[in-house]
Amino acid sequence: MNLSVRDPVEPVAAGRFGGRPASMSIEFARAPDGLTHIAGQYAAYPFHICRPFRYEGDPAGMATVYMQSASGGLYEHERLETTLIVREGAAAHVTSQASTIVHEMQGGKAEQDVTLRAEQGAWLEYLPDPLILFPGARVESRVRLTLAEGAHAVVADSFLAHDSKAAGRSFDRLHSEIRIEREDGRLLACDAFSIGGSAFREALTLGGRAFATHGSMAMLLPKVEDHMLAALRAALDGRDDCYGGVSLLPNDAGVWVRLVASDGAALRHAMVALWHSMRRAVLNRNPAPRRK
Repeated sequence: MNLSVRDPVEPVAAGRFGGRPASMSIEFARAPDGLTHIAGQYAAYPFHICRPFRYEGDPAGMATVYMQSASGGLYEHERLETTLIVREGAAAHVTSQASTIVHEMQGGKAEQDVTLRAEQGAWLEYLPDPLILFPGARVESRVRLTLAEGAHAVVADSFLAHDSKAAGRSFDRLHSEIRIEREDGRLLACDAFSIGGSAFREALTLGGRAFATHGSMAMLLPKVEDHMLAALRAALDGRDDCYGGVSLLPNDAGVWVRLVASDGAALRHAMVALWHSMRRAVLNRNPAPRRK
């Protein structure tokens, strides 16, 4: 079989130098035996999709999938798109292999767009590890979730600032947006911010604090009970390595959590504790640990 030179490298050039975005899409569906399987998938460089894993104690039939990358992180001018669709009655937990480094840039930016869809009775958990923003990094991150009535979803978004050479430098700018909508396009909630690295560092060190990470997590479900709010707040109480708050989302969409933490390990521990609390609030049991 003959292969031209441009065939294997075209996705790299397209995703990294301003052409069409490099993309990955996964469609999850419920099989007649109740297990969720991958009904359709597509992955272009740098994406790679692992086979589904299953863990005891998960929602019925849930498939766990790790998104992997064959590159060394996010680079200047790179545009990445991810689409995850969980069909009616299916359940999927999607996470990343590790944190994603966003490298220093010379004037451009990197972009990543994530489109999520949870249909009637579906259960979607999208819990990637944080972005690691190197000095000079500039990135736009957008997550859009379309949620059907009766669907459950847990969505996380987080980042940490890392001065790789300990030279007192910060990332350049991060723009982050999470939109939650109904199938008819009605907006339920939107969280968006744009922040420079120096402002982020200054704000998180006021009063002698030493925070360097930020995390957001949403739990979307048909009805929020009082005990759910109490459980999520308890997951953050008594911790001296993080500071956060829990509140109701508008339009009866669910619960929103925002927190800052001292480092990546503290951020991960806090967000895992929140995820456990969310599972217990609905299923009355903890999830099995996911290996990284």
